[in-house]
Amino acid sequence: MNLRERCDQAHLVLDINIDFRECWNWNVNHIYVSVLAEFETKARKRNEVVVWDRILSSKRDARIKLQEARNKYLLKDLGYNLRGTPVTLRVQYSILPHTGALKVYKPEAGHYNFTMPDKYIE
Repeated sequence: MNLRERCDQAHLVLDINIDFRECWNWNVNHIYVSVLAEFETKARKRNEVVVWDRILSSKRDARIKLQEARNKYLLKDLGYNLRGTPVTLRVQYSILPHTGALKVYKPEAGHYNFTMPDKYIE
């Protein structure tokens, strides 16, 4: 709970192991990778919060292997509705080409489900 901002917020620890080297070709300028937290509350049916992201600029950097990484951005709710809420963490990525349309991908295999604690943890 954040009393100053009047909202629930959560710190997360993430293990991320993704290899984007096969996505790389002559037309890939960058790949934007993000981890979204998706959840529902009584006040808002659909909530999507980016909790981690990275821009990949070369095939050499296209393998992400992180253990116990902290979220870059807090998981926040616009109120006090996170306690006991089911959350899905989902990987999505966008391929930013040198030429052509930007494409966003949400692979089915890249998600993890959990439920927030019922009580605040300090």
